[in-house]
Amino acid sequence: MTRCNVAPSLNQVATLHVLIIDDDREFTSSLARYFHRHQIHLDTAIDVRTGRNMLRDGAYDALLLDVMLPGQSGFDFLPALRSATNIPVLMLTALGEEDHRVTGLNLGADDYITKPFSAKELVARLRSIKRRLEYEQTPAELKLDDMHLFPGRLLVAVGREEVPLTGVECGILQELMQAQDRTLTRDVLYRRVLGRDSTPMDRSLDVHISNLRRKLGAHPQKGQRIRALRGVGYVLTA
Repeated sequence: MTRCNVAPSLNQVATLHVLIIDDDREFTSSLARYFHRHQIHLDTAIDVRTGRNMLRDGAYDALLLDVMLPGQSGFDFLPALRSATNIPVLMLTALGEEDHRVTGLNLGADDYITKPFSAKELVARLRSIKRRLEYEQTPAELKLDDMHLFPGRLLVAVGREEVPLTGVECGILQELMQAQDRTLTRDVLYRRVLGRDSTPMDRSLDVHISNLRRKLGAHPQKGQRIRALRGVGYVLTA
């Protein structure tokens, strides 16, 4: 599993510490009871202000962030959150609200899950996020053409400009840089970076690729840095 964050090691039975910002108390209480049986400790905040304070004072492995919240929405909170921390964020969105899912990814969320969802699937998603973080604390830097990737810092230098990345963006770029001129299929990127299989209606990878293209800009001689091969996958221009 591609790893692009700094975090301590975790074995399969270690406890995950997760914060959820959601004002549905019955839902969060039920989720906390289920999580407890799977070695996941869940803290709850009912609004962004409370959640912001808890994030500042506590050490969490992941954040579950609802979109519709009293006072300030999850979308409003995401940009400020991303400027302060690289904690993995899983957005909770309503079924059928594709625009919400895309907006969350564009604002820096790592992934999303739609309500109603299977608690078992959510546990699997959280475990997958944690596996991305369990490798060595200082992963190897990568260089290719004018790009220099610093996975432990979630940063890529493009020429003389330093560009911050989300954990998923960093993981995708790391995989593509290691592959160099080999094409990686969508299924491979989903499994290695997002830790799950792709589905026909899932646009997560496409949104992350689009955000990466925007952040990296064009190759000075060869144009678009990440090329899509229809029906196959993605390859890095090098």
